[in-house]
Amino acid sequence: MRRRVPGRLLLETAGPPDEVAKILPPVTVADGQLAQGLGVLGEAVASVVGLRALAA
Repeated sequence: MRRRVPGRLLLETAGPPDEVAKILPPVTVADGQLAQGLGVLGEAVASVVGLRALAA
């Protein structure tokens, strides 16, 4: 399944219950763009972890 993460990051999930997140950067990417994309991914993961902690 492919999803767009807020912040213009495209990722694809894989594995039995979508356990794996694959990022899909362009073939050529500038260091700054890569850092920005990884920052967006980090923020998305932190928000999900925070939501799960609140639900527990």
